[in-house]
Amino acid sequence: MNNKKCILVSLDDNIQELSALAESLGYIVNNIFIQNRKTPDPKYYIGSGKVNEIRKYIQDNNIDLIIFNSHLKPSQHYNLENYIGIRIYDRIGLILEIFSNRAHSEEARLQVELAKLQYEIPLLRDWIHKARYGEKPGFMAGGEYEVAQYYDIIRKRIKKAKEKLKKIEKERDIRRRQRRKLGYYLITIVGYTNAGKSTLFNLISGESIAVEDRLFTTLSTTTRKIPIQERPILLTDTVGLIDNLPHWVIEAFHSTLEEIFLSDLILLLIDVSEPIDIINRKLKISFNILIPDLKPSNIILIFNKTDKIVDSKNDLKDNPNIQEKLKKIEIEHGVRDIISISAIREQYKQTIITSILKVTNYPKKLSFSLPNITEAQSFISWLYSNCDILFIDYKDSIYISLRCQEKDEKYITKTVNDLKGL
Repeated sequence: MNNKKCILVSLDDNIQELSALAESLGYIVNNIFIQNRKTPDPKYYIGSGKVNEIRKYIQDNNIDLIIFNSHLKPSQHYNLENYIGIRIYDRIGLILEIFSNRAHSEEARLQVELAKLQYEIPLLRDWIHKARYGEKPGFMAGGEYEVAQYYDIIRKRIKKAKEKLKKIEKERDIRRRQRRKLGYYLITIVGYTNAGKSTLFNLISGESIAVEDRLFTTLSTTTRKIPIQERPILLTDTVGLIDNLPHWVIEAFHSTLEEIFLSDLILLLIDVSEPIDIINRKLKISFNILIPDLKPSNIILIFNKTDKIVDSKNDLKDNPNIQEKLKKIEIEHGVRDIISISAIREQYKQTIITSILKVTNYPKKLSFSLPNITEAQSFISWLYSNCDILFIDYKDSIYISLRCQEKDEKYITKTVNDLKGL
């Protein structure tokens, strides 16, 4: 924890998340400046009068950092830092600083480095432009030559980080294919940061991965085999979702987020103790991210942190606060059968396991023959990636015996018939 003093600046009073982000990194929020305006000022994001007010305040109160509740343009970032004279973070810069602070695995460190470098590129372009017109950018403090040289270094580091991440992604894909061949069912816990994903992971798996009441504790995926009636199930804990991340940050974490979209089942976690408007907003964003690539039937919606609302002795089904939220969510999103739990209480473990068992099925066993033709090879490769091949024999025709997930049975049967018709 650094205990440095900061101030927050916003164009509206929706400042709670930014404050939580700053505090999670150890900054002390000394004051909040809100300027209600519909559009940002092109030069400073806020008006020049507010800039002067903030400048005087930081001089009188020894402030270390200013954090803006938006993504600043490079020119705005430069103008503010150059005029006020202290470090400026926008919302994305702050999040990347938190990521950097939390990254422990090699993959997480590379992903964060890539995101931070891509964040700096447009800033450097603006600094180079300023230097060419005789201004020395405050951050680099060295003029055009030094900034341009650093710009070249960053581009080389981006290329190197991408190459290393590509190698890790290939290794992860090999492990995933091997798990598929062994017939494992892949379940991933998804939700906004600080929704209790790691706590739920520990509850189901019996593990004890780090759990802290702060944002972005988890930046790397953790996968464990879980014993549920001897079914081959792997459970994965992932990095938390958050609003309004630019595409290049999401792309930097592609290999981690890919775990979500290649899962057989998603446990979507929501903090039920939050106000209903925040729950609805987070659900809408989560569904927009997940449902284009996943069927709704592959998602189990879980209300967590009921302990903040309901005493452990009371029945959740009769709690008016929770029931009201359930009804509003059903109307807003058409979601039924929401599970309400507290992941810190062992009594809810069986509730989750029962729900998982309703969705997962024992692998189906199929046997069939295929014509020994070139067109069959890509299908056989798919079978190796997605099924457990028990036996395969190449003769005049190809005889295959395998186990598959029930959801893949129709596709396999149709493809076999299509190939036989060629």
